[in-house]
Order: sequence, then C-alpha cells, then structure tokens
Amino acid sequence: MYKAGFWIRLGAGVLDSLIISIPLVIIAGVLTGNFDAVEPIAKLLSALYSILLPVYWYGRTIGKRICGIRIRLLFHKTRILYICI
Repeated sequence: MYKAGFWIRLGAGVLDSLIISIPLVIIAGVLTGNFDAVEPIAKLLSALYSILLPVYWYGRTIGKRICGIRIRLLFHKTRILYICI
C-alpha cells in the first residue's frame, strides 16, 4: 500500500472536474433554465457526487478510478485519518 502523490491526486481531481462538470451544468440547466456553473443546483449535485460516489464505489470517483487510486481509512493510535492511496 502506497500513498498517492500530489500530482496523481491533482490529475484525478482534474479528470473529475472535466468529466462531471459538463453533464452537471447540462442537468442543472435543464432543471432551472439557466446554463451557468454557479447555479446552486449545479453546486449541490457536484457536492453530492463528491460525497456519495466514494461511499458507494469504495473510495473512488470516476477520476480516481481512471488514475487507479482511492480513499482509504488509515488507523492511527489516537485518530482515524482518511488518505488517498
């Protein structure tokens, strides 16, 4: 088990942004009539994606899955930490 470096995590985040932002803006635009990325419903859908998908996909989003990394639980002596590996 290794810890994912900064660049691989950044790449996964960029992939998530590119793959997810376009459909979310389209869905929000269809629902509200305003095709703007700062629409509150687009932000809500993005937040739900970022929170719920790793829970159901065992710590992976689409970008993390493409890059081959995931979020894991790290047990420390006194704390529980979440790391991206």
